[in-house]
Amino acid sequence: MKLHPLSIPYRAVSRGTSVGFTLIFVGLSLSGSDLLPVELTEPRLAALALVGVAAVAGWQYAYYRRFEYELTDEGLEIASGVVSRRNREIPLGRVQNVDISRNLVQRALGIAALDLETAGGGQTEASLRYVGYDEAKRLQREIQQRKRRLEAEPSASTDKNAETVETGEGASSSSSGNSLSSASSR
Repeated sequence: MKLHPLSIPYRAVSRGTSVGFTLIFVGLSLSGSDLLPVELTEPRLAALALVGVAAVAGWQYAYYRRFEYELTDEGLEIASGVVSRRNREIPLGRVQNVDISRNLVQRALGIAALDLETAGGGQTEASLRYVGYDEAKRLQREIQQRKRRLEAEPSASTDKNAETVETGEGASSSSSGNSLSSASSR
């Protein structure tokens, strides 16, 4: 599955703004030096900021195209990365908490951030930023249901083993009881 298409402009604006301000800061720092004459500061700063925002938007589109996730019976598989790929599988048995968070803009856009916390880690193991809110709720519900099923399976197999042992013991005692009764009747 893919991230929500609105994650592209949301991430581009949030990251592009910080890149744009950084480039403006660098441009202003260089404006008093010989590298950038004062009379060319404003046009170059604006162009530099626009190039930075465009580069971030392009990167976010590539990130969106390359990000995939799938919920299986065993865990959540995530493949991400633009230049270098990262494939991760988070076993459902290790998942402790599934959080959905949304700020005001995310609520208006209908997107959410889904964070998975696992046993043994004090921080978020994986994040899906940004999926549709309905998809986040579905994933949260599915992960909880599948985790409960996984936790119930070992106890069910233990109960079956216990029944087999009891049946086996009962069968051997009844057969030995039959042989005793047949021996005593002779």
